[in-house]
Amino acid sequence: MARDHGADPNLAAAVEKVRGLYEGREAIYIEKGAIRVRVSNIRGAEDGLIEADMEEIPTAGLPIWIRAGGPFSRTSPLRWTIATSSTKNFSPNLWSSPPYVGWTLYFSPKLIEEVVELVSQFPENYYSQLGYKKVMIFISNQTLASLQASLRKIKPS
Repeated sequence: MARDHGADPNLAAAVEKVRGLYEGREAIYIEKGAIRVRVSNIRGAEDGLIEADMEEIPTAGLPIWIRAGGPFSRTSPLRWTIATSSTKNFSPNLWSSPPYVGWTLYFSPKLIEEVVELVSQFPENYYSQLGYKKVMIFISNQTLASLQASLRKIKPS
């Protein structure tokens, strides 16, 4: 297992911050599809990376992928590791990789509940690209609404 400390105090501080925000939490993971996961074992790794383990939380209607079958061989629950070199792309309800990597985790319990409700309404053999598009539009609209509400709170009268 990689060490969380070493020559880069900024990485160690970022790992501790990310771990404090997300360790053990549930999220919607987006990367060429959508899947409900639990995040664990957040750690610093070689080359200044932050790594975390993902474990699928089996959910009706999920996962949905852009390509049929998804990027993983199907075992249940799915498990994999993510990594990022970014020590800045996180907030209480969102953790994302740099754009060239392409994953995002959404941690808002309300958003997770609403995505689960949305996908539970999809028919059993729903076209995966359409389902993914609907999830992404929903998340984008919710994120925009949240941002607008935050801006209204700070706008001077």
